[in-house]
Amino acid sequence: MKTTVTPQEVIAKTYLNITDVQILLGMTREPARALFKQVKNIETEKLGKFDVWPNMIQKDNLLKALHISRDALLRDLELREANKKSAPSVESKGA
Repeated sequence: MKTTVTPQEVIAKTYLNITDVQILLGMTREPARALFKQVKNIETEKLGKFDVWPNMIQKDNLLKALHISRDALLRDLELREANKKSAPSVESKGA
């Protein structure tokens, strides 16, 4: 059973939770939570009482809040992956 979700799998979703935001943007819990709350407040202003998923935000609203396009985010993810692959691993340095 696969337990690790990749950023590419997260970006395919329409609705995101805090963990998805962490994975997608490479953030720790608290900054991701603060960003999530900010986007959620914007959604709540628009939807009012009709907000049916209190623990989810729309991916498009997150991208609007960050002032970034989906394509730019995909390029960023590709660069992060390339940097991970090109950086020497801790295990190969020797102890």
